[in-house]
Amino acid sequence: MDSFHWIAVAVSMILGIGVTRLLTSAVMIVRNREVFRLGVVPVAWATFVFMAQIQFWWAIFELAKLKSTWTLVDFLIVVSMPLLLFIAAALVLPHEPRERDLDLRASFARDGRLALLALALFNAVACIADYKWWPLQPRLADVLVMATLIALPLSVLLSRRSVVQLGLTVAYACLLIVAQIVDSPAAYG
Repeated sequence: MDSFHWIAVAVSMILGIGVTRLLTSAVMIVRNREVFRLGVVPVAWATFVFMAQIQFWWAIFELAKLKSTWTLVDFLIVVSMPLLLFIAAALVLPHEPRERDLDLRASFARDGRLALLALALFNAVACIADYKWWPLQPRLADVLVMATLIALPLSVLLSRRSVVQLGLTVAYACLLIVAQIVDSPAAYG
């Protein structure tokens, strides 16, 4: 087994735990739906975290072909990404039906918004990794998209007004869909 496969195992374990955490929270909310007050913004950001987890898992396979030698710094960069996604997954939705978390909007305002800091940091590290390992020259449009994918979660984190959070969340959704379609390869060979 080459060094990348050891890295892929570590990354997959962390991603698997993060996906499990997020899906467990979602199932708990669905099972207790009669006591939870849902909110569009927290559910949307939970969806965005899930999409980032799956997208990163998909993209990690490309690294095996792009890089043959791995340093400790490379390893730390790669492992920091699923760790940030795990933190986002653990914070974005409540993990148990405690009374203070029954209103998802209030829970998001208190704890869930902190997931957006982890998601913004993930996007920042992803930007560094993209330009460090993928052999593409950065285009201005790509840089602007990545900067916006970093700025929008931070803007929601800092905003206290729900209508502003909703507008920024919709903007992030639109940008994320476009970025996923444009930047994701149809298949890895």
